[in-house]
Amino acid sequence: MNKEGCRPVQQESNMPKKRSMPAFYRFVSLYQGYMNMTRDYGDGVQHSMVEMHILAIICQEPGISVGQVAQQWGHTKGAASQNVTKLEKRGLIVRAKLPHNAREVHLYPTKQGQRLAQLHEEYDCRTETRIAKELLARCTMEELEQFDHMLDVYSDVLEK
Repeated sequence: MNKEGCRPVQQESNMPKKRSMPAFYRFVSLYQGYMNMTRDYGDGVQHSMVEMHILAIICQEPGISVGQVAQQWGHTKGAASQNVTKLEKRGLIVRAKLPHNAREVHLYPTKQGQRLAQLHEEYDCRTETRIAKELLARCTMEELEQFDHMLDVYSDVLEK
């Protein structure tokens, strides 16, 4: 047992050499990079997937607050606020205060924001279809269901 209390995995000599990074952490690292990579979704401007998913939340619930965006996105209010500010500076959303409560700020998509959200949804659909085909070519449906279940359980553990 090593100093962290984990037993090293014994590898048989005829098995292929394991990668230096466990598969789960490799996946998380690659996916995080994928989410933060900027792309042009059709408006001539580079946007991250994170920004587009926040824009999608605002388009689905016009009038939502930054705190509600953070809750749905599963990140801090500060992180949500930074991304909302980027979207606002690009003219994709507007902030509005209600006349009866000047402290409460609500977020609304602009026409440009709604169009970009649609372009992003089309991009996601194409990408998810391509990835699903690749996964089904390499894995059984049962394996994919087990993986999905494991991610649900892991997420539940992290949310505690």
